[in-house]
Amino acid sequence: MVVGVNELLKDFISTFNRASINLIPIALGLLYFATAFQIIRACLRNITELPFFILLKSILAYFGYRYVIENYNSIIKMLKDTVIRIGEIGAGVGSHTFKIDPDYIFSKGLDIIQPLADKFEWLSGTTYGFGFAWILGVLLVFFLALNLFIFYLEFLAVTSISIIFIPFLAFEKTEFIGTKFFTAVTSQLIRLLFYSFLMSMCLVHLTENINVENVKQGLFLIFRIGGITWLTWKVPELIGALLNGTPTLNWNSAWSSGKTGADNVKSIGRGGVKGIKTGGRVIAGGYTIGKNAKTKISQMANFNRGRK
Repeated sequence: MVVGVNELLKDFISTFNRASINLIPIALGLLYFATAFQIIRACLRNITELPFFILLKSILAYFGYRYVIENYNSIIKMLKDTVIRIGEIGAGVGSHTFKIDPDYIFSKGLDIIQPLADKFEWLSGTTYGFGFAWILGVLLVFFLALNLFIFYLEFLAVTSISIIFIPFLAFEKTEFIGTKFFTAVTSQLIRLLFYSFLMSMCLVHLTENINVENVKQGLFLIFRIGGITWLTWKVPELIGALLNGTPTLNWNSAWSSGKTGADNVKSIGRGGVKGIKTGGRVIAGGYTIGKNAKTKISQMANFNRGRK
């Protein structure tokens, strides 16, 4: 990650927090009308008598949802901190180990693979293995930090906009819309729990002082970083396995992921070759057209000369 990604992340955090604050008046207005519709509907269904318990339920729900809307950012922050701590406890690390800090993760990753770069020498062919491992390590650490960056952007976007779904819970006919709030926020919190667990373990490894004496140890180091990177990439599938009870991480999954990446690279290469061939055909066609035109002009010139 380039230096300054954290500044960009802070800007996004500030923007999304303002978005949820800006939506509070709209959410409160929707809540007021949804509660009113619920009360009117209850009265019309029991027009001969006052549905006291339904009215009481609607009023209590109104104040409950109003409290959630007005304190939405604080509640989301509390839930976020709670699931992060659960992940840290599961990883067996201390509190505040997990950091949503892509720059920090990338910097620590570069530090841990720096011994590979130190052992690489251009004039020594036996050290080229260290160079290859270092390049692979840089890519893995980059994607590790990028996964965290993209995930947290999605977390902020989903949780900030979900406030608008809360008022629909107050009206029976729109309650199915309101349940999307719980679905969206819960899924994001579960993802954050997995990231907290995985990244807490990863950060422990990234802060260790590892001695790399030979290429084999260097490749083992890259293998460890690659495993964590792959797991963070597969977090959505891990959540699906947790909720559905179906295992998704196996050799076939890893092989298909690698094969898909290789196929994409191959497709890009084929596309480039086809583009070059097409360009060559166009040039050849242009040359043929020019040659035919020259022949026609010559024929016309000879014909006119003959007529004179």
